[in-house]
Amino acid sequence: MTTIPVYKCSLAEVIHAYTTTPKYLIVAQSTLNNPFEVHLHYSTHADSGIVVPNKTFKYPIHISRRITPGINYTTTVKRLEITETPILEKSKKALKTIVYNLIIVCIDGIRITTLENLVEPEYSQLNEWVLPNKNDSISSFYCQSRKNGTIEIVLGTTFCSIVHLLFYIETGTFRNLDLQKGTALYTIDELISDSVVSICGLRSPSKGSNFPCTNENELITRNSFTDALSVATVDGKVHIVSKNKSEVHDFLESILPDENKEHNVTAADSVIAKEFMNSSLIFVVANITNVGCIIFEKSKRRWEQLEILERDHNAIEDTPLLDHILSLNVDMNEFIIYSGSVNGKLYQWTYNYKDYQLISSSVFEENIYNVVHSISMEGNARKLFFIHNDDTCINYIQL
Repeated sequence: MTTIPVYKCSLAEVIHAYTTTPKYLIVAQSTLNNPFEVHLHYSTHADSGIVVPNKTFKYPIHISRRITPGINYTTTVKRLEITETPILEKSKKALKTIVYNLIIVCIDGIRITTLENLVEPEYSQLNEWVLPNKNDSISSFYCQSRKNGTIEIVLGTTFCSIVHLLFYIETGTFRNLDLQKGTALYTIDELISDSVVSICGLRSPSKGSNFPCTNENELITRNSFTDALSVATVDGKVHIVSKNKSEVHDFLESILPDENKEHNVTAADSVIAKEFMNSSLIFVVANITNVGCIIFEKSKRRWEQLEILERDHNAIEDTPLLDHILSLNVDMNEFIIYSGSVNGKLYQWTYNYKDYQLISSSVFEENIYNVVHSISMEGNARKLFFIHNDDTCINYIQL
């Protein structure tokens, strides 16, 4: 497989984040000199390998300057996410409409708007929630739509906090949800002692399903915040939520120290291979700098390390951007891991969880020797996207 270019930003600009639909690519970017004023662009992702000219949405996003010690911001938008939320008739409980929202996750808070609002001729204010602590910043995010016309959101911050929110579609308002003692999120918030680098939950088939499901509608019937959530911190701890309980494991405890190379967890993702009445068979994959991806099995009684998938270590991995995504294939008893790198390579590993065996591995190389990151899947178009070339380009591979 070869990688196909699809987007390139203008000279002296940088890509912060992007998201996709089966046809379109939405990108947040700014100038290198001012990452606190971000513009949204969109284009189609054609199959020809030709970079399609992009269009700009009508207004910029102004982000407040955070005073987080030790952090120099070159990008300030952490994530873009499109949600699909049903609105029901109150009397008949029948489907009234489906609302498509764009969630813009920035270091200082969250902005949400409908996709229709982005293209309407008249200006409409974004719905905004601001992180109260001006010395802290948002570092990770997960959300899930609900049948009652809301979007449930969990955030992780640089200074070790978990924030739980609810967004009401029809009123455009946010509500802070208290972390209730005894819940999984409360336990995680009490235990974490380092920056939260990633939060991953359940995904639909179009985004690389990580639980047994056959169609897009099954995701909305599940509750990722109690059934399946992985929260990783930079010090190596990965917290797994299952059946509204959380367990934590130190993914660095089996890694031999290296005085010349630092080992940090940059991301963690999980798949639910099987579900039982009171437990689930979960496989967790953590991305560790200067190592690669480590597969653990999380069963009812234990954590067991299964495989270390090493990357090429000709270059020192010193970036927090390294990430990966998992995609489950229940029919084949397999899951696929796609991982970025610091040297222009995209790694693919296929693991058979029934036979506990690595089936295959592949490497896709870019011509430019730099960081490949922000990996995402658009399953309807069978494409795997990623950012590269010093955060100026987006490419994809056809799956």
